[in-house]
Formats: sequence, structure tokens, C-alpha cells
Amino acid sequence: MTKVKISFTPYGGVKRKSFSAQIGLAVSKLTETCKGKNLFYLYHGGVIDQELLNLSNLVISSENIEVNKDIVVIKDSLLISEGSVINISEGGKLRILFDPKSHNNALFVTDACNNYCIMCPQPPKPTISLGIKEYLINIIDLIRNEDSPETLGITGGEPTVINKDLIDVIIRINEKFPNTIIQLLSNGRIFAYQDYTKAMSAVSSNMFIGIPIFGATSEIHDFIVQSKGAFNQTIAGIYECRRNKIDIELRVVLHKYTIKELELIIQFIKRTLPFVNHVALMGMENMGFAKMNYNDLWIDPIEYKDTLRHAVIDLNRAGISTSIFNLPFCVLASDIWGFSKQSISDYKTNYLKQCNECIKRDDCAGLFSSTNDKFRLTKPENINLIKDII
Repeated sequence: MTKVKISFTPYGGVKRKSFSAQIGLAVSKLTETCKGKNLFYLYHGGVIDQELLNLSNLVISSENIEVNKDIVVIKDSLLISEGSVINISEGGKLRILFDPKSHNNALFVTDACNNYCIMCPQPPKPTISLGIKEYLINIIDLIRNEDSPETLGITGGEPTVINKDLIDVIIRINEKFPNTIIQLLSNGRIFAYQDYTKAMSAVSSNMFIGIPIFGATSEIHDFIVQSKGAFNQTIAGIYECRRNKIDIELRVVLHKYTIKELELIIQFIKRTLPFVNHVALMGMENMGFAKMNYNDLWIDPIEYKDTLRHAVIDLNRAGISTSIFNLPFCVLASDIWGFSKQSISDYKTNYLKQCNECIKRDDCAGLFSSTNDKFRLTKPENINLIKDII
């Protein structure tokens, strides 16, 4: 979800402390698929399209212009793609909820979660917003048919805390975009309930669920997610998904605690969960609780380079599809580069200056934009060595 700084110029010049929050489709030209939607006129200069202006609720522009509409001014309106779904809050913040040019679009369901993971990049909040189902369906309905996404994520918080409403949202996605692959990120606990999993299976033909596992025992997993009983419920949920033919991707976020357990986790997966469709081994994002607990969690990827290599090779030999996410090539053993994916959401991706000289840059996942000297990925003295290896 990209955020853009804006200023607001109300129609008629009458200043207001705030204005009505709106979600709309940003376009610079009128087409048949735009009509009937809440439109934002994405103005890039030139002759004003009066028909589009009349049908739009406001204008998004890089400069103030004289029109009979509220104006949202941003530094560079070209940052917003044609066909983007935009949210403008009462406080005047602009968020891009859907970008047709991005491969990392996701519906954010809620901040609420029934886990409290010690490395959560977006710490949960205790309440669930009212009307969230209608809000999400509104976003889906605003997306133009010609911008049908290849994949669409559903994330949170824990999306399943809205219960059956989540199934209704997935039904709407399937109705409008039947070929779109849905990537639902969940802690998996609700799927221990057979009725819910059975209902989800009826709408899951184009969906897989990404479920995290942080230990081979309840003691370790429950400590990391800060919820007693979570491990047993998650494993039960995975088995229920299997019974109902729902595809599962297991996710392991790599930090000091999970690296200590990684060999046991891999053996646990091979022994008890060999049916999963995919295993994702993921570098940690230094945001939220991960920042607060950084000194306890951070481990230089150079230190677990061999451990990660053995884990990938072990899973691959067992016939379990495996990928590495959120880690650049320079901290990985070269013989497992083929398992590394360009995975970081495009608006979170960053590269160092020396990356421009790397022959693998275009294929590399890069670094999280939150990475800096204080919350680093690897020790600075490793950078030259890594560069030389590449």
C-alpha cells in the first residue's frame, strides 16, 4: 500500500480542517469501464476533459488548477498509474490501494490479530473496523476489468478474524476476476475449525494460503507468536486444509530464534507436513516489533549462510518446492541462487549504490527499504567481500 504526500485545495478556496474520506478510481481518460464508478480525475496538464471533470468527485494534479472541483495536489502525479484505486482520508492522506502496474497488490483486511509475533512488522490492534467487508468489495468493484490482476494478496493483521465476511470477499474476487490467483496470508488457526475450512474450500480453487511456522514444537512457536496453544491449532488447521484440498505455502521468517530451530523445523516439515505445496524461507523485515526486539532477533545472514543452504537442499531433495524470499544474492550461497525470488513488494525494495555494479542486480530481491545503518541486514564490513564474490 503506497502512501503519497499531498496538499489539499478545496473548491472555492474555503479552507476546511478535513474533508470526506473517499475511495475512487484515478483516471485521466474516460472509458466505458469507468462509468458508474467513483472517479478521481488524474490530470497531467493540457486541455481539461470536461466530461471526465463533471463525472469526477475531485482532481489529482501536480499543480493547482482553476476548476470547480476539490484539488488534491501531489509533487508528482505521475507516481499514480492510470487505473489506480485511491483512498484519500479525512486528514488528507493519499494511499494507493491498487496499482495496475504493480505485481504486489494486496487487500489489507485489518490490523487485528490473534497472534502477537515478536517480529511482526505491523503490530496488531485490538479492534476490527466496522464495514470492512463492504470497504474491500468496494475496492474490488472499482478495479477496471482490463486491469485484472494475475495475483492478488489478502493480508492483515489476521484476515480471518472477520470470519465469514472474508469468504464473501473472496467470492466477489472470483466473480469479477475468475483467473486471478489469490494469496491469503493467515496464521492458519481458524482452519482448525472444520466448518470454516469446508466453507473456504468451496471458494479456494484459485487460492493458496501462506501459513507461518516458527518452530518444530509448541514451546518455540507459541513463544514467537506470543499465544499459548497457537502451534497445535495451526498444525490442526494445516491438516484441515489438506483434507479440504486447499493449497498451503508454509512460511518461516528467519531470525535468531528460527535459525536455531531451522534444522528441526525442516525435519518436522518433511516428517509431518510433506504434502504442503511450497515452503518459503523469508528474511525478516526490520519494522514494528522487529525493530523493538532487534537486538534479540537480528542475526547476520552471513552467519546462517550454510544453515540456510542445507535447509534448502534438504527440502529440495525431499521433493518439496522451496523458495528464498527477502534476501539478496550477496548473502546467499551461490549454489542456491536459483531458489531466490524477487519477492519484496516493489514499494519496499531498495538497493545500495554498489548494487548498480552487480551483474545479478536485475534478478536480485534487493533489500527492504527499512534497512539502514541502525537496523541493518548485514555487517558493513561484509559489503566489499560480498561485492567481490559477485
